[in-house]
Amino acid sequence: MPPKKSNLNNASSNGSRRKRVERAQQLPEQIETRNAAQRIRTAESRAQESQEQRDERLQQNITRTRAARERNIATVRVLDRQRQRISRSLTRASFVRLAFEYAPDINYSAHSKIAIGGMDKVCQYCQALKFRNEAAGMCCASGKVVLSPLPAPPEPLLSLLTGNSDDSKLLLQDHNQLIQLIKRVSPRLQNDNYQIVIKADKVPLGEHAGRFNAPTVDEVAVIMVGDPVDKRSIKITRRNNTVSTISDLHRSYDALQYPLIFWQGQDEYHLNIKQYDPNTGDYRNNKVSSMNYYAHGIMVRQHQDNYILRYRQLFHQYIVDMYAKVESERLRFLRFNQAKLRSEEYIHLRDAVAGNIDGNLNPNDIHNAFILPSSYIGSPRNMQEYIQDAMTYVRHYGRPDLFITFTCNPNWEEIQTLLLPGQQAIHRHDLTAQWQKRGLPHAHILVWLKDRIRPEEIDQIISAEIPDPFIDQELFDIVTKHMIHGPCGAFNMTSPCMENGKCKKKFPKPHTNDTITDIDGYPMYRRRSSDLAIFEVQNINKNDEIAR
Repeated sequence: MPPKKSNLNNASSNGSRRKRVERAQQLPEQIETRNAAQRIRTAESRAQESQEQRDERLQQNITRTRAARERNIATVRVLDRQRQRISRSLTRASFVRLAFEYAPDINYSAHSKIAIGGMDKVCQYCQALKFRNEAAGMCCASGKVVLSPLPAPPEPLLSLLTGNSDDSKLLLQDHNQLIQLIKRVSPRLQNDNYQIVIKADKVPLGEHAGRFNAPTVDEVAVIMVGDPVDKRSIKITRRNNTVSTISDLHRSYDALQYPLIFWQGQDEYHLNIKQYDPNTGDYRNNKVSSMNYYAHGIMVRQHQDNYILRYRQLFHQYIVDMYAKVESERLRFLRFNQAKLRSEEYIHLRDAVAGNIDGNLNPNDIHNAFILPSSYIGSPRNMQEYIQDAMTYVRHYGRPDLFITFTCNPNWEEIQTLLLPGQQAIHRHDLTAQWQKRGLPHAHILVWLKDRIRPEEIDQIISAEIPDPFIDQELFDIVTKHMIHGPCGAFNMTSPCMENGKCKKKFPKPHTNDTITDIDGYPMYRRRSSDLAIFEVQNINKNDEIAR
């Protein structure tokens, strides 16, 4: 059979290709003009059709539609059969020692126990959308928090969220009474310039350097200066030159701090918001906490556009600021409820009195000790409780078998499908909920196995080699994109891993044909010499990003 001739150089093919390129480069106005002209030509052509021509055209449309529908149904059926086959194969194998029998042709992510799924779990009380395994009360405390829906912003504000244009400023002045008040006193405000300097080489005695060094990611953070229990406030100068203080618990605080978000100047969180009883339909005397209030405000809900999620970096500042308010409220509760916590029973206070060996200590000189219970996340007792729990596991089960670091990938489908138009994953920390000083959100996981790993099985579940792209292209792409260290050393002396001219992670690692234990007790995983992947450093840009 003679070879089929290519039409790459055909004049008509080149002309069609040029038209596609030209259409791809057209502006929206040009596309609309072209579509309008096409609609006019179609209407004129159909007006000249006879009844027979019209019936023939409609029959052809019906035939094409039916054929397309049949193709779609066939495709869906094939995919469904494939998913069922994969699910059955995984179910038969279960998850017992499944990692020891990794097969590149099985899509493990399709299993129902592995896939996170979409945000399609609807709260029965507030219609908030959540993922499958998220807590039932995280959105509205199981119906106890009932708030009025946020007013929809006018369309110019919705399309001009940055607020830098003259049109946006005029819009705010027309709708927000607080903006008008601030405009009157703005000439009186002093324009002082302040700068925060973080010295990475200055570490308090006995503290870890990682807690005090500068962050390397472009995110919003808050530094609480002084006593975190003290109320933060905004000072307002009235027309008679008297100064009023607006506490962070005042109902106007949020609107004064974020006039672009709360464009109407409406009331926000305050201490007198009552909880709702979904069983009786009445309001209770219990009050809504700031945590429940702001958690309710940032949820995604059915048939409701939560425009707060559209403010990008301003949204970052808002949630960090409100989290500081939540922490302050918790600390205030602990300070003023020490009697309920029975803080006088804590051993450190008794030791201060009982340990008065020389008799020079006056108990009246001992200041109030405010005890943070173990339920307060990050407190010394909370951390000590975690340590004791971890040591209990080790005493009972022995040393863990696996230490796994699981990193969030911003390109996950579950994240990308929830981004609003024009957004990136960095704009939505309500989806990637962990603040990191460096790198992406991640989890550290310790795993104890019922059947302990034997030395000869280590290479079956842990690999430090680049996969063969001819056997497992997907895994090869994942490893080469996300798990290649550096470059560092002579290629990039400014890499964060460099210390005294050497890589702290000891890269490049030596090649070895077998996994062995180094003299320091750490394993040296099998790294056989291979030519499957060769990386060439082309340039290092100003953001320390490496182009390979």
